[in-house]
Amino acid sequence: GLKDGEVLIDAKRIGSRRSSNQNAYLWGVVYPSVADGLADAGWEEFSVEDVHEYCKAMFLGRDMMNYSTGEHITLPSSTAICDTAEFATYVDKISRWAAEYLGIVIPDPHDYE
Repeated sequence: GLKDGEVLIDAKRIGSRRSSNQNAYLWGVVYPSVADGLADAGWEEFSVEDVHEYCKAMFLGRDMMNYSTGEHITLPSSTAICDTAEFATYVDKISRWAAEYLGIVIPDPHDYE
């Protein structure tokens, strides 16, 4: 039933959904650490919800382009659709960014399992 033209098929291995431990670590350790690091860097107060939105846009974002104007925007994705491996990569990106730009070390997740 498809019209003639190009078709894009995206295939990926289906993994397990993120674990409740991963989610608890993100909201209980990672996001609060980033919020504190941003405050120490002089930013106005970021809630953990603000950090969540910022990090989704920065590390899970999907770039969209207007082909007429060349303008780019980034749409945040959802952490809820991440499998365990994607979620671990997301948290690792946040941790590396926080270390580089905020000068903070986010505690290892194994300390919280």
